[in-house]
Amino acid sequence: MPSKKPSDQSEEASARPESDSVYDFLYYDASRIASFLSQFDPQGHLTQVTSTERAHRSRKSNVSDSTSGSLAVLKGTVSSSTDTSSEYGEQNNRSYDPRWANALAFLDYLYQRGLLQRDIEASGIGEIVLLSGDLAVFDLGMLRQMWGLPTIKKLLLASQQQQAAEDLPGLNRKERRNLSTAKQKGKNAPSEAEIALELLTILPHAIQASVSKDDISTWCSLREEHLALSPSDLFMKHGLTVAGDWTIVGVLDAIPDDDDFQPPNGGPSLNVMKQMLAGAKLGFLGFSLAPNLVSPIRQLMGRPPTSYGITPLLIFREVAGRD
Repeated sequence: MPSKKPSDQSEEASARPESDSVYDFLYYDASRIASFLSQFDPQGHLTQVTSTERAHRSRKSNVSDSTSGSLAVLKGTVSSSTDTSSEYGEQNNRSYDPRWANALAFLDYLYQRGLLQRDIEASGIGEIVLLSGDLAVFDLGMLRQMWGLPTIKKLLLASQQQQAAEDLPGLNRKERRNLSTAKQKGKNAPSEAEIALELLTILPHAIQASVSKDDISTWCSLREEHLALSPSDLFMKHGLTVAGDWTIVGVLDAIPDDDDFQPPNGGPSLNVMKQMLAGAKLGFLGFSLAPNLVSPIRQLMGRPPTSYGITPLLIFREVAGRD
C-alpha cells in the first residue's frame, strides 16, 4: 500500500485544475526559500519524499493419499495428508527530491497569505515583490582582466568626461566659473572615475541582473551556484538581454535614490550625505572614504540610482504549449 506524501499545499491550492504550462527556472535560491518554508510548515522544511509499495501473495495446498486392502490378520485403510504453503512478497521504495516542488509550494504560500506584492512602487522595504518583464544578465567577472588594458581605461575615462560635459549646459555662468576654478585647484588630484578604475582590479565582480518593464527597473546580484545555466552560456547565446518574458520574485531592499535635493552651495547630494553619515557610524576611515569611493564605485559596478534593489529568490518564465 503506497505511503501518503506529506502535503506541501493547502486544499485550495491542491484543488486548482492542472495548468497547461510549466515554469522554466533560471535562478533558484534554495537555501533562502528553505528558510521561508520552514516558517510556513510547523514540521519544518521538506527535504525528501519517500513512496513505498508492497505486494504480498500466499498459497496453501493439501495433498492426501490413502491405501486400502485385507490380509489374514489385518484389514483396513491407511491414509496420509500433507499441507504445503508458499508466500511471496515484494517491496518497492521510491525517493523523490522535492527541490523544485518546494519552489512552487513557496509561491503558493506567498499567494495564499497575501505576502506577494505585485505593485513594486507601492511596496515597502523588506516585502516580497514580483515583477515581470525583460531580463538582462551580465557577469562582471568576464571583465576582471580587462581593467588594466590602456585602451579600455582611456575609453571609460573619455565616456565619464563626455557625460560630465553633457551636464554643463544646465549650469549658469557663475556655476561654470566656480566649477572651472575648482578643477584648476584640484587638477593634480585624481578624479572619481580614475580612483574607481584603480580599485576595479581588487573589487568583487558579481553577476548582475535586471528585470524591467516600462519605466520600472529592478537590479540584483546573482550567485552562480543558484543559476540553472552558467552566465557565460547566457552571454554567448543572448548577449546582455535574455529572450522571453521573465519574472523575478525577491525581497525589496532598496528603492531608487532621491537626488532631487541639491544644496544651494553646491555641496554633496542627499545620497552622498547619507553615505557619509553611514560611514561616520563605522569610524573616521569610513567617514573619509564614503564620499570619495562609495558613490563612484557603486555607479560603475552597482545598482543604478533609478533602479529598485532586490535580493532575488526566483527568476523564471512560463512555458506554455500551442493552442
